[in-house]
Amino acid sequence: MDPFRTTLILTSYVALIVSLPGNIFIIVKNVLDLWKNRRLLLSDWLMLGFSFFSFLQVCNEGFVLYLDLYHLPSNIHVFMYLNMCTLWFSALLSLHFCLKIVQINHWLYICLQRRFPELFPWIIVGFLLGFLILNFYSTIDPKAECSSNTTSSVVSIRCSWLKLIFLTSCFLFTFLCSLSALTILISLMKHVRRIQDNTEGSGSPSIKAHIRAVRTVTTLLAASVCTSTMVPILVWSDGSWPFLCVILYLICYTLTSYFFIKGTKKLNETLSQILGRCY
Repeated sequence: MDPFRTTLILTSYVALIVSLPGNIFIIVKNVLDLWKNRRLLLSDWLMLGFSFFSFLQVCNEGFVLYLDLYHLPSNIHVFMYLNMCTLWFSALLSLHFCLKIVQINHWLYICLQRRFPELFPWIIVGFLLGFLILNFYSTIDPKAECSSNTTSSVVSIRCSWLKLIFLTSCFLFTFLCSLSALTILISLMKHVRRIQDNTEGSGSPSIKAHIRAVRTVTTLLAASVCTSTMVPILVWSDGSWPFLCVILYLICYTLTSYFFIKGTKKLNETLSQILGRCY
């Protein structure tokens, strides 16, 4: 193995290790709150789901890097499912921040603002079960021919309909993140322009909320773009590109966990208390 490839693998392991604590902290804190209060806010549910599947995906990436299993049929389906779930929660989080912060006087947008919390459980359960059934069907149906090419280190999915659904969903989820991020950014610019002559200034709670949302959604968007880019590269490319994509992907999700913690009062306070006791 050449030194450059070895360096990339070692860097991938470092990124894996660095990305784990943030996800674990968010998961543990929200699970404890759910156990204590028997309820969670919608934003907490979304962060919990995103962090949970991101954690599973990071573990899967570490498993793959260690055993080099990209050519095994079973692993490609796990990879696809975890990627889809992470992207789905990323898109829903971006949409939730947009609906929560941005005010648009349009009947469709207002209707979506009101109905989103009610539709959330059905949207999540429907997607998770739907794509799980598709993956399961593609693995057990011999006529589907969805297994990967086991004679090559490059993943080759022969099931055209599954590949089409996967890539189309990646594009749609990334587009939803992009649209939400752009909407929040435009709203922030308008809001800043509106209060320039007021005494509120940049310390306005609304401005701070916009800035926190922009930071979080931007990292979600970057992670979604990296994930969507990583998928075709892992499927059709070889060499060092997959490792570079994994590194960029892990960096983006590490930053996302950081902004989750800093932007959520209960997470930030809990982390400060833990660090205060340690030091």
